[in-house]
This record gives sequence, structure tokens and C-alpha cells, in this order.
Amino acid sequence: MIEKRKGFCIPPDNTTIWRYMSFTKFVDLIATKKLYFHRLDQNEDSWEGFLPENYDIKDKLYIRYNRYINCWSINNYESAAMWKVYGPPGESVAIKTNVGKLKESLKGFGIPIHMGKVKYEKENIPHLDFYLPVLYKIKPYYDEHELRLCLSSAETPNPQDFTPLIEALKTFGCDMKSEDILKNCSDDEHSKKANPKGICARVDLNSLIDKVIMCPDKKSYLKDSLIHTLKHVMENNKIDLIINDSGLRKRNSN
Repeated sequence: MIEKRKGFCIPPDNTTIWRYMSFTKFVDLIATKKLYFHRLDQNEDSWEGFLPENYDIKDKLYIRYNRYINCWSINNYESAAMWKVYGPPGESVAIKTNVGKLKESLKGFGIPIHMGKVKYEKENIPHLDFYLPVLYKIKPYYDEHELRLCLSSAETPNPQDFTPLIEALKTFGCDMKSEDILKNCSDDEHSKKANPKGICARVDLNSLIDKVIMCPDKKSYLKDSLIHTLKHVMENNKIDLIINDSGLRKRNSN
């Protein structure tokens, strides 16, 4: 369920949003009926989730390890740049929907999810709470026009304090930071339970999806097989969707 939070700007329900993904990830979404939220530190942007200096907290990096995001792009039209970044050439799809449908699709999920537009002015994060930095990115990512869904680890508010371990390692001449340890132990059993790399949220796909768009550069020999596969997956899961060609497809393409 979507829960309002101070500082999170939710666009109007009729705002058009897109999610670009590989064909494999789309099939997984349809088969599992779950949206995947990845942990902030799994993003390519190494600045993700770090708290600014005006935040009075000892470990400013911890937000990266207990905040999970699912990302959409706000745009009235397809984005050629987003196709290139988020979909493998020739075999990717995009979901087109709107904010209202996305909110409706998550009503059955019991954990509170926060929704908000990303702001691209990282140096000016107001000191409101330790959740708000999730919505800030550096300016080079502005063209994504990102809308984020955010949730926290259900098990723990923060990763464990590694200060004693760091001090012990120093006695052996090993100077490690908490961030390095968190990265290295992220696959152990405790971390998988308390702070896993991803969390899935069940969604109502019929409420969520307005249109499915095929990538503009799809190979001619892949077109029929991809469409048949999509139809088979959707029929087996009782989902009625129309598969659309991209508006950016090349002239005379099949």
C-alpha cells in the first residue's frame, strides 16, 4: 500500500509513467506478479543514499543498506535514451501506465511503500528524516525524470554496527570501512534475512499495466517469437494485454 510521507511529492494520478526492462525481467514480473525493489547500494550511482554533512548521524552510509527502491520514468512519450540504458538491444519491453494505476496495484501489499519524485539537487537535502535522501540524486541523472517507490527492510531499521569488528581488524593492520564489510557480507545468512539485496512486492497486474511496448530496435526474426512468448505467459496468468510496437521503430521495419 502507498503511504504518504512528509517531503515526498506524489504526482497526480493521471501522470504517465514508464518502466523499461529486459524481456526476461518482464516475464518474471508477469509470472510472479511481483515488483522487485533493489537495495540502494546495488545502484550504479555510487552517491545513492549517502546522507549529507548537515545530518547529525555517526554512520551516514547506513541508509544505503536498509532502503529499497523500484524506479519508474515520468514522461508523456517514449524515451530513446531510456531504451538504450535499461533494455538489452532487440529484446526489451516497456510498461506504460500512470501513477493512479501503480498506486491501485499495490493496495494488497501489507508493508507501507512511499512514493515520490526524485529531486536532482543532492547538496540541498533538507534535514527532515533519514528516509528523504532516497529521493535525491546528482544532476547528471536528471534526464531520467524518475519516480521512486521506496520501502525499508522489514527485519531491522539499520544494519549491524561493525565498529568493534573494524577496531579488531586494525590490530592486524587491516583498515576496513563499514561499507566494505557490508558489501562483503551481504550474501551471508544473517544479511539475506535482515538486509537482503532485494525485496519483492505483490501487485495486481491488471490494475498496474496500461500498455506493453516492444523495443524500437527489435530484430525482425525475434518479433514473432517474442510476441508469442508474451501472449503465452499472459494467457497462463489470466492477464489480458495488448502488445504494441514502439513509436520510435525504424521506417520499413517488420
